[in-house]
Amino acid sequence: MKKILYILLLIAMTPGLKAQFAAVLSDKEFTRLENDSVLLAPNKDLRGTLQWQKSSDSMNWANVESNLTGDILSFAPEVTEAYRLQIREGTCLPLYSDPVKVFSKNTTVSEYHFAGFSNHDLIAAGASVSDLLDAGVSFIELLDEGIFESRIDSFTFSSNGRDYNGKIFLPAFADTNQNLPAIFLIDFTETHFKLVTDEFEKVIDGVQQIQGFDALVVSLEQIADIDAEPGNFQEHYNLFKNMAFYVDGKYTNNQSRTFIGKGSESGIVLKALLLEDSVNAVFDNFIATDPSGLYGTEIIRMLENNDFSQNKPNKKLHFSFSTSNDRTKCMKLIRLFKEAQYPWLQFEGIEYTNSNYDNTYPVSYPAGIKYIFDE
Repeated sequence: MKKILYILLLIAMTPGLKAQFAAVLSDKEFTRLENDSVLLAPNKDLRGTLQWQKSSDSMNWANVESNLTGDILSFAPEVTEAYRLQIREGTCLPLYSDPVKVFSKNTTVSEYHFAGFSNHDLIAAGASVSDLLDAGVSFIELLDEGIFESRIDSFTFSSNGRDYNGKIFLPAFADTNQNLPAIFLIDFTETHFKLVTDEFEKVIDGVQQIQGFDALVVSLEQIADIDAEPGNFQEHYNLFKNMAFYVDGKYTNNQSRTFIGKGSESGIVLKALLLEDSVNAVFDNFIATDPSGLYGTEIIRMLENNDFSQNKPNKKLHFSFSTSNDRTKCMKLIRLFKEAQYPWLQFEGIEYTNSNYDNTYPVSYPAGIKYIFDE
């Protein structure tokens, strides 16, 4: 007798759960169990006497009494066993449902793999790629199934008592390589220039232009309606500092962090470079293009007055500007950085003489990423 029982399951996707979880394997699919509990219920239209049975070897079966009305069986599996429903009516021979295998929460990924669970299903249920590799799955198998494709994930983090949504580009193999540097894009709206919506993609393009190089790319999920000005620097900087700490704890153990931005946001990048010191350093590398007039003036003031700590770990800065910007101010900024010859700073300054603000960042972002990482 086929399909004489329903398996009623609630699926729980718990981020971060790796090696062990309870699940059910039937003839067609498997399902991970919410709270490691299963509910087995027979079809309502069945006639006769119903009896649940279980077996540890799928050969020798023992009766199990229903513990809910309607001949429903509910339990949290402590061991892995198969279950089936027996039905008797009159003097007829008993009929049996197709068995289902109920795995306990102590089941390892390796045991699931050898039981016939697909790699995609195991990852969907909470197993990590590294767990699958440890279980004996080969890279080739995972590649053939498309598991190592790049993707963009969303996450929520807290800053100054508020929750914010972020997004992160995870390159291929990110699940197996926890030693990836992270590039943080600060992307707000601006009153000074036309809003563009592809900065995140341009940063990713810049990463992919370096052969053999991978990095995480992180930003806010939506472009925030903020016009960055020097007076609000600390608030904006703290937002990305807290985002960086969240990404560290969840996605990577690599401490290399790069801060990148254009326009007013690049002013935040530059001021962060100057204000961080060896005690409170968050970012190692800085990529800034076309700062706003207000921020350009502020950074020049700080450089001229030496109004920042010189006690810094080693940093890298790639600075650029276009024909849309104040050339006198930007060239002065480059001159001040070069003349200072800070022992803690590697610096590159570029003027794009044939490109305006709207057309420079698709070039300057990859150029900055190449300067920072392509050694």
